[in-house]
Amino acid sequence: MSSLSKSARSYALATTVVAITMLISGAASAAEIFKVGLIASYTGAFATWGTQFQNAIEAYQAIYGKSVKGPKGE
Repeated sequence: MSSLSKSARSYALATTVVAITMLISGAASAAEIFKVGLIASYTGAFATWGTQFQNAIEAYQAIYGKSVKGPKGE
């Protein structure tokens, strides 16, 4: 009989299933488009920060473009 308790074996099995599911779903979603957004305050006490965030993003996009390429440049 195994030296692991029943709960430890169940945990190990569940962890393995989750890991395999993540690997499979990661491979399937490699071609999907992901959009990244910014939640910032443009009014109130932190209004100047919202404007600064927006300006920084626009400056970055002016230099590097609006799309992000993968590690292989694809």
